[in-house]
Amino acid sequence: MSTGSSTSVVDSGEPAKDFTAPVTTDAAPETVFDALTTPAAFAHWWVPASGGGMPGEELVIHFGETRAIFRVKEAMPASRVCWEVLTCEIEHDWDGTEISFTLAPIPDGGTRIDFRHLGLTPQLGCFEMCQSGWTQALGGLLNYIEGSNTAGE
Repeated sequence: MSTGSSTSVVDSGEPAKDFTAPVTTDAAPETVFDALTTPAAFAHWWVPASGGGMPGEELVIHFGETRAIFRVKEAMPASRVCWEVLTCEIEHDWDGTEISFTLAPIPDGGTRIDFRHLGLTPQLGCFEMCQSGWTQALGGLLNYIEGSNTAGE
């Protein structure tokens, strides 16, 4: 089992660049997909969640006493997951942004995850805090999918 890599990539030469973070894991794309579409699994790698993880469903993310409501735009098995942020009580800069995970199998096994938070740019006051938070969450995702390989159970 590898520890994966969770490197944030932000091109400071382009001030409007969205936050992206490519990561790799030894876990299969199906395992990653399950961890991203099963609300019960979220507490194992990010924060508690409820609702649904399939297209058209609302996914409610619980940040302590506050919450964020996402609409699942895409959930293509072992390929792509995309959420539209309808509202985020803890950080209103997220309202109307889009969060996506594009999954690609690695030839020798494992998955490349291209994470993007469309609309989360360095111009936003929350950018540094959110960049740090996403980096931590992606690390948690890697630990969960590589450590248990039971996403969705």
